Amino acid sequence: MKFCLYIELDNELLLRPLFGFYNLLTRNAYVLTYKEGEKHHYIPQFLLRNFSILNTSNIYEYTYKKTTRAVSIEKQAAFIPNLYSFKDRKTKQQSDFIEKQIFAHTLEKFTSRVLNKIIKNENAKLTFLEESILVSFVGFQYIRTPKFFAQVTEVLEYLYLDRGISLEEMLESNFYKEVFFENKYLITPQKLVKFGLQNKRKVQGVKNIILGIALRIGGDLGSIIYRGNFYWIKANPPAFFYLSDNPVEMYNLIQKRNIGPFLWELKDDSLIYIPISPDTCLYYLKSGMDIPAHVVGGIMEHSTGESVYEFAYSDRNSPKISALFK
Repeated sequence: MKFCLYIELDNELLLRPLFGFYNLLTRNAYVLTYKEGEKHHYIPQFLLRNFSILNTSNIYEYTYKKTTRAVSIEKQAAFIPNLYSFKDRKTKQQSDFIEKQIFAHTLEKFTSRVLNKIIKNENAKLTFLEESILVSFVGFQYIRTPKFFAQVTEVLEYLYLDRGISLEEMLESNFYKEVFFENKYLITPQKLVKFGLQNKRKVQGVKNIILGIALRIGGDLGSIIYRGNFYWIKANPPAFFYLSDNPVEMYNLIQKRNIGPFLWELKDDSLIYIPISPDTCLYYLKSGMDIPAHVVGGIMEHSTGESVYEFAYSDRNSPKISALFK
């Protein structure tokens, strides 16, 4: 551990042992706990606090359903009750292990420290371990939102109802790679849109499958992201960053659109980013790419607006953000 903390390492193959060690930690820490109505924040509270209204524990929430308002970060912002709860295979009981152990007590705990280091010092140098924590967090943050769950659900319903893929096949270990990274079934946005317009049926009892697929995708995304160049950009006032309810975005620079669940497009030139405060945003570019910061900033502004599913969050009441919901 001391070696990783103080020595810069650039070998992406070392990420695999790191993720394996992480899996052992979480497996040994497994405790079956569940609380009905438990708030599962799909944007971590530590990240929301970076965008809090000055000297308060509140944040401005923008939505299609209500006028802009200040809400409590702990009690009202960016959560769904029991979003990550799942039924344990052995005991058949519900568990909050994903929310409590994988997200809150592990990923978020260590990521918050790394982000604070960057926010406090724009010239900060990160160790291999710190960069590994960040890419792991970015990968899992991408897959843990209601929008991504809805996108995965749409893909699975399309494969089940239109292509005849059974639920048993979806449980196979390589299924998620074949679908979301290799595009074995030649899925396109156009096919999904057509299917969505024609289909009124829903596939029941697939929450555990969706959670399992999402978590596997998150783990693989970390190693993919690590192959790129890592930067952060500062906003020049009056410009500022804000959060959509999908704080991590992956933007296809060739197709000029958000990638969504079509993760095979990460093989093309892509921009991956996450705002971490009103004046700081992390981003990753494919190695060898050189895009001016002002161009990156423009893409982020356009892409963030398109990434909104239902909510946006900011430390200020901004007409620019409000305009997205009209």
